[in-house]
Amino acid sequence: MNRACQATRKALRHCDLIAEHRFEEALTAAQATTNPVARRGALALAYIALGKKAEAKATLDEMLAKDTTDGPVNIAEVYAIAGNKAEALDWLERDYESADRALCF
Repeated sequence: MNRACQATRKALRHCDLIAEHRFEEALTAAQATTNPVARRGALALAYIALGKKAEAKATLDEMLAKDTTDGPVNIAEVYAIAGNKAEALDWLERDYESADRALCF
């Protein structure tokens, strides 16, 4: 496996752990994420999975303050997992309409 694939798998490890209901490990993996935009998104998802609503909201607020240009897909993912489908779709649309979109399909 090449380095780019290894880095991507490592960055998304928290998603695997959440899917496996290993929420504390997901939080640890999120905290170890080095990219600040990805880290905030991973933390918010781990906090939601753990039922830590205040921490999830604080992290989402930080994302809204810092990541609207570089992380609209991450913001959409947090809204979707939190159950706010309308906001999730709005942020996916923002990403799609941007020149630097993260959506590949």
